[in-house]
Amino acid sequence: MPAVVETAEVLREIHDEGVLNVAHLARRFGVSPEAARELMNSLQGQGYLKAVEPGCPNNHGWLCRFCPLKASCGVGTLGIKLYHLTDKGQRIIAGRDERE
Repeated sequence: MPAVVETAEVLREIHDEGVLNVAHLARRFGVSPEAARELMNSLQGQGYLKAVEPGCPNNHGWLCRFCPLKASCGVGTLGIKLYHLTDKGQRIIAGRDERE
């Protein structure tokens, strides 16, 4: 198990995947789910990530069965958090100073 997971490496993984959940991060970097959760919370607190709740914002019920995204949507999976990069996180992986 690696002692240190680099911020930029985690942000690049999120960028490459589009969104990332704690279970994926734990598997990818060989850390416990608790350590991965703490890391994601830390990165979110620093403004590099934003947590997003899966699901349809319009939740039209019967219309969901016609939605092309229904297989990966997450409607009904309460408690699952997904993360994506903020503009600040994008700047870090682009190698630009966050003060630019």
